[in-house]
Amino acid sequence: MRAKGEDVSGAQEHFLLVVALVLICIMAARTPLDSDLWWHLRAGEMSWTTKVPLRIDMTSYTREGASWINHSWLAQVILYLAYATAGYLGLTVVVVIVVALSMLFVWLCMEGRVILRAFLLIFGGVVASVVWSARPQIFSLALMGCCGWILYRYKWQQKNTLWALPLVFMLWSNLHAGYPLGLMLIGLMVVGEILNRFVGNNGFPVLSYREIIRLAVWGLVSTVALLVNPNFVETWLIPFKTVGVQALGGLVSEWQSPDFHQAFQQPFLLLLFGVFIVLALSRRVDVTDLLSVSWFAALALVARRNFAPFALVAMPVLARYLWRLIQDWHPRSWQFDRAVKSYRYVNLAFVALLCFVAVVKLYAVSYPPLVEAYQRQLYPVGAVEWLARERPPGRLFNEYNWGGYLSWNLRDYPIFIDGRTDLYGDVIIRQWMDVISAEEGWENLLDVWQVRLLLLSPDRPLTKVLEYHPEWQVGYRDSLCVVYVRTAP
Repeated sequence: MRAKGEDVSGAQEHFLLVVALVLICIMAARTPLDSDLWWHLRAGEMSWTTKVPLRIDMTSYTREGASWINHSWLAQVILYLAYATAGYLGLTVVVVIVVALSMLFVWLCMEGRVILRAFLLIFGGVVASVVWSARPQIFSLALMGCCGWILYRYKWQQKNTLWALPLVFMLWSNLHAGYPLGLMLIGLMVVGEILNRFVGNNGFPVLSYREIIRLAVWGLVSTVALLVNPNFVETWLIPFKTVGVQALGGLVSEWQSPDFHQAFQQPFLLLLFGVFIVLALSRRVDVTDLLSVSWFAALALVARRNFAPFALVAMPVLARYLWRLIQDWHPRSWQFDRAVKSYRYVNLAFVALLCFVAVVKLYAVSYPPLVEAYQRQLYPVGAVEWLARERPPGRLFNEYNWGGYLSWNLRDYPIFIDGRTDLYGDVIIRQWMDVISAEEGWENLLDVWQVRLLLLSPDRPLTKVLEYHPEWQVGYRDSLCVVYVRTAP
C-alpha cells in the first residue's frame, strides 16, 4: 500500500508531465511547409498505390530509373496516408504525436523533483523544435528517445530490456536512416562503462564487464536487424552516402554549423553551456554521461540538424546532476506537493484549457487557406499555375528547394533536382550550382540535358544573364520566381 506522500507525489508528477507535454504539443503544432515534405508525399503515394516500396527514381530526368536507397519508405507512406485522410491537419497531428512520444522518453530518463524535470523538458523542447517538421526525420527522434530509455533502464535502474533494441532498429531502418544515432548511444555507453571501471567511478551505477559484453552483443544484433528492410545491406551505406556529398553543407541549411546571431538557435547555446557548467560543478561525473553529452554536442556544433539529438541526450544528464547539486546545497527545497493536492480541480481545469489551446492551434496552423497563403510566399505557386495552363514543351530546370513541390504539384514536368542529395550526388548538384551561378559552360549543361524551361528565383546570377540573352525570353514572372522559355530551336 502506498504512503500518503507517494500518492500526492504521483498526482504532482502526472499533472506536470501532462502540462509539459501539452505545451510541447503546442510548440510542435506548426504549418507543414518543409521543402522536403512534397517529394516525401509523392514517394509515399507511389509506394502506397503500387504496394511496393519505391526504390527507383521516377520524378526527375537527371536520375530517371536510377536505383534509390529509399530508407524512409514507411515514414513516407504514413505521411501520405495522414495527408490523404485529413490533409494538412493529418500531417500536423503526426508531427505532434511523434514529438510528444520522443519527449516522453526523455522524461522517463530524467531524475529529480518533478517541477524541475517539467521545466527542463519544456526547455529541451525549445532546443529540439528547430528540426520539428512533417518529414521522416521526426521519427528518428522518437526512436532515439526509445533507445536512450532502454539504455537508461539497463544502467541506472538495473532493468534488462536490451532484447527490445533489435526491434527498435528494425523499425528504424524502414522509417529513416537516422539509426546511427542509436548505435552511437550504444557505443558511447560501452566505451564509457569500460572507462568507468578503470577510473573507479564511485557513487554511480557501473556496468560489470559481463554486462558491457551483453550490451555490445545486443548492439551487434541491432546492427544486423537493420537489414530487415527492402534495401537490405544498402541501408548500412546510406548515412555514408549522405554525409559524403561535399556540396551538402553549402546547399542545405540544416547541415550548416549553427549561427548564434539567429535567435532561434540561441537556446541550444544556453543548453550547451548549462549542461557543461553543471557537470563542472559536480564533484563526480559518470564517464558515460560525459562522453555522450560531449559527442552529441560536437555533432550539433558541426550541423544544426543535430540540435534535437543533443537535447534528447543532454536533458536527462542535466536533470540528474542539477538535482544532485540542489540536494547538496538546499536539501529541503522544492516542496511543492501540497499545492497539487489542494488545487486538484484547478489543475484539471488548467489542463483542459491547455488541451483546448492545443486543439485550436492544430486546426489554425492546418487551415487550408492559411497553408495555401504561406505556400504562395515560399513556393512558385503562380508559376506552377501558368505552366499547367500554358503547357510549354521541354524539360524544366528548377530551383533546388522547389523540386519537391514541383514533383507533387506539377507532375507532367519531370524535375532536374530536389532534396534527395544522396540520389543526385555531387555531380548533379555541382551542375545545378554551376548553372544557377552562370559559370562557364552553363549553356552546354542545359544543352546536354535538353532544357528548354527555367524556373528560378529572380535573384540568381543566371537570371541577370538571361535578361539580355537572345535565345531566352520571360514566360512568367512574379516577385518570387521567374520562368524563362527557350525560343531557339
